Order: sequence, then C-alpha cells, then structure tokens
Amino acid sequence: METIEFIIGIIIGAPLMIIGFGIFIAIWWYSFKWLFVGLVRIGEKFFKKDSWQYNTYGWIVVGGGGLLSFYFMIYLFIVIAKENGF
Repeated sequence: METIEFIIGIIIGAPLMIIGFGIFIAIWWYSFKWLFVGLVRIGEKFFKKDSWQYNTYGWIVVGGGGLLSFYFMIYLFIVIAKENGF
C-alpha cells in the first residue's frame, strides 16, 4: 500500500512542482530583468563587443549577478514562508 501512495504522490506532485517552479521563474524574471539589461548595456558601453574583456565582464558580472539574484529570490521565499508559519 505504501508503494501505491508513493507513486500517486509523485504523479500528483511532479506537475505541481513544475508549475510552482514556472511561477517562481516568472516572478524572478520580471523582478530582475531591469538589472540584466542594465548590466549588459554597461558592458556594451565600456567594452568592445566580443572582446575578451566584454566576455569576462559578461561571465562574472552579468552571470554572477543572475546567479546571486536567483539565490536572493530563494532566500526571500524561505524568509516569507518562515514568517507565515510554513
């Protein structure tokens, strides 16, 4: 009986997790797209396009900023969930 409950839980839970992750990504993108566009514009302003300086800037600043913003959103969701007793 436990195996059936586990399989049903996965069948029901997987789509819900995918929908929840999609909602998270949508909120993240609409919250931080101004940051990414601004960082790319700064890079295009100061560095010649497709140079090693521009590529390094893109990897470190834009990519790192994207990764940090993603972790920041996860942190916010955890803090809000703890405040609401979840």
